[in-house]
Amino acid sequence: MKKVLITYASLTGNTQFIATEIYDELVKNSDWDIIIKPINEFADAKELGKFDYIIIGASTWGDGDVAPGTEDIFEYIFNSDTDLSKTYLSYFGLGDKKYNEYNTAIVYIEEKITKNLDGKRIGKILQIDGYPNSENINIAVNWASENIELFNKKNT
Repeated sequence: MKKVLITYASLTGNTQFIATEIYDELVKNSDWDIIIKPINEFADAKELGKFDYIIIGASTWGDGDVAPGTEDIFEYIFNSDTDLSKTYLSYFGLGDKKYNEYNTAIVYIEEKITKNLDGKRIGKILQIDGYPNSENINIAVNWASENIELFNKKNT
């Protein structure tokens, strides 16, 4: 059975809300072992290597930073010796297009995981403008479903 993780960094709950909507849709349509867990609950970065597929969500704050309170866990993960070379990953970010740093945090996270941990990205990075309204939720759920299909094709 494939193990799937949906993880997120959320300060105000918006990224968590999108992650939960993705989770709810995926568990309805899959017999995989799918869990959802905030990124700051990973005490051991090597836990990430136990998953076949990971969806990571993060919002951009300030000058392109990850959500306050999650900087240390991301740096810990980026600098760990965790091997994600057999793990596929997809990324979604929430931001506000009126700022120059629109969704730079999730792009940074993807670059660091790819470079430092050999993670393999599936699909495009989903960049959501604004808050989790019904349109953005539908976009995110469809994006996740498409990426699951891509993952299935790579694992058949």
